[in-house]
Amino acid sequence: CLTVLFLILLAWIPVNRWFSSDRLTGRETQTTLPYWCLWLLKFQVSLILIFSGTNKFTSDWLQGAPIAEWLTVEGGNWGQLDWLRQHPLLPPTLGWASAIFETLAGLLLWSPLAAKLLVPLLIGYYAVDSFGIGMGVSPLIGLLSVVFLSPSLPRQVFDRVVVPTASLPGLKGIWRILCGLGT
Repeated sequence: CLTVLFLILLAWIPVNRWFSSDRLTGRETQTTLPYWCLWLLKFQVSLILIFSGTNKFTSDWLQGAPIAEWLTVEGGNWGQLDWLRQHPLLPPTLGWASAIFETLAGLLLWSPLAAKLLVPLLIGYYAVDSFGIGMGVSPLIGLLSVVFLSPSLPRQVFDRVVVPTASLPGLKGIWRILCGLGT
């Protein structure tokens, strides 16, 4: 429900300012967002993480019951680490760790220094959660945490990765079409 609210917020705040079809077609001339928009998105991601973490502070979760069930039913092939999957302390340890990690991440992401460490950890955590356990929209939550990084990061990535990639011979035509929209 909180993730849906995040998407609704995206529909109402002016996120079409930099790399969007509106910008490419000339319908949008501004290139920056007001800070309140970024703050609102950060607040929403923080709420998602805090509620996700505090929701895990239940007896079932802290005893590792859901994790033990997933490991039994969806266990998969752990190969040489199968002994770890079957260890009785693994489910409660993962239960406590995930509850504490998500709750603290929602609070600590507001520190720029902590965000640099926590964002990659959150992306990795939710990727493992999604691919290892199959938890639906979990990777989306990890990716949403990038709003806590520097606002200039998308432009830096774009300038270093997308533009050089777009200049490759096979992609030049596609790039010209995208940049020429509306002209």
